[in-house]
Amino acid sequence: MPAGIACALSRPRRQTMMSWRMVAALGSIASIERMLGKFREMIDTDNSIPPELRSALHATLDGHLLSAKERLLKTVGDQ
Repeated sequence: MPAGIACALSRPRRQTMMSWRMVAALGSIASIERMLGKFREMIDTDNSIPPELRSALHATLDGHLLSAKERLLKTVGDQ
């Protein structure tokens, strides 16, 4: 075994604590993902929505999800 790997394996792992703000932000992100998942399910199961509109709706949800994640994580990073 190379010396670098043996050294890395023998060192104790550092425990890192997450701030309560980060925990809250990750919980909010999980809630948003579940909510958007329900919207996706409704979009995919509603036969009255044409396929081209479905893809546009999914793209819109993707954009909103990314935007929400960025805002939440930026809020945590600013504090």
